[in-house]
Amino acid sequence: MILDAVEGSILVPSLVSIADNLEQSTFKTQWLMSGFALGFAMLLPVGPALAARYGRRNVYLVAMACFAVASILGGLSGNLSVLVLTRVVKGAAAALTAPAGLAVIAEAFQAGSQRRRAISVYATLGAAGFTAGLLLSGLLEQVTWRLLFFLPGLVATLLLVAAWRVIPSASAEPLKAYRVNIFRNETLVRSTIGAAAINGGYIALILVLAIHLYGTVGWSTWQIGLGLLPASVPLIFSSLLTERLMAAFGSACLIFIGASVTVAGQLLWIVQADGDNYVTDILPVLLLVEAGFVLSFAALNTQAAAALSVSSRARGVSIYQTGVQAGAAAMLPVAVGLSAVLSSRYAAVVVLLAGMVAVVAAGMELGSGRNGRKLQ
Repeated sequence: MILDAVEGSILVPSLVSIADNLEQSTFKTQWLMSGFALGFAMLLPVGPALAARYGRRNVYLVAMACFAVASILGGLSGNLSVLVLTRVVKGAAAALTAPAGLAVIAEAFQAGSQRRRAISVYATLGAAGFTAGLLLSGLLEQVTWRLLFFLPGLVATLLLVAAWRVIPSASAEPLKAYRVNIFRNETLVRSTIGAAAINGGYIALILVLAIHLYGTVGWSTWQIGLGLLPASVPLIFSSLLTERLMAAFGSACLIFIGASVTVAGQLLWIVQADGDNYVTDILPVLLLVEAGFVLSFAALNTQAAAALSVSSRARGVSIYQTGVQAGAAAMLPVAVGLSAVLSSRYAAVVVLLAGMVAVVAAGMELGSGRNGRKLQ
């Protein structure tokens, strides 16, 4: 989970610098990020079936080996097409390991305070990885941008060795458990749409802001990494608060409030899209969007997990996380493209539309009267 989160953010502060080194446009270079999300989304739906057929240990080991090899090849290459391809492969490899976490939580912890706490910790680990990626990006790029590709490969190699020693072998599972039609589960569908819109808008916003800080404000990559921390650090320390809020108000209510706060931040971004003062123009946007993310994302995970029966849990979690990654894969090229061709204000409008989709999905779930009750 942490490695996937690091990989999702480590290129954000350094993307324009990498584009300059490769003599490529920012729009072409953003495929390094959207390619990772695309590879992630493409393989997530089949991950549970592969794990059931070949065993979780075998799938994990192969995926981690592919991740490590792709990282090394990316670090050695100076060709953008090769780099994008390695990022797609890394996203696909990550897809084979990521769904297990949320599925295991839903299986191991009973619905209620225990599961809410576990999912909050799960979100905290993701935020910690995302934050580490921002900081590492600024530090490693000062030496060479190639380290941004080599370092995750080193970590993946260490995890591969550890997994080989620690993870026990297990026999294949029956595939029939994963052949469950879950698309009639309205709560899961709304959770997936909401998570896709919020995550896609979030990552697009911080990337466009990073490009703005580099090109317009003139910040270095390490300054950008530090400047984006308000968009990730609060989630690390909010797990206990989020758990209590879900217990008090229910997940659906919390998601609706969080999505609405996110939209407020996106509206502010439209107004201040061309501003170059970090404290007055950019920081308030980051804080509002992160506040919305804090309120909504762990609650979305909880709502999605609670909506699934035991027989549909593995498949349902993979579909939910496919939506999360597909949102990023769709939003990044659109937002960066509009920012490059027109201005960041047009990118902000598209991100706002995604935020409004999240509000509508949350409102429909809240209106259904479920508000976090477990569905079968």
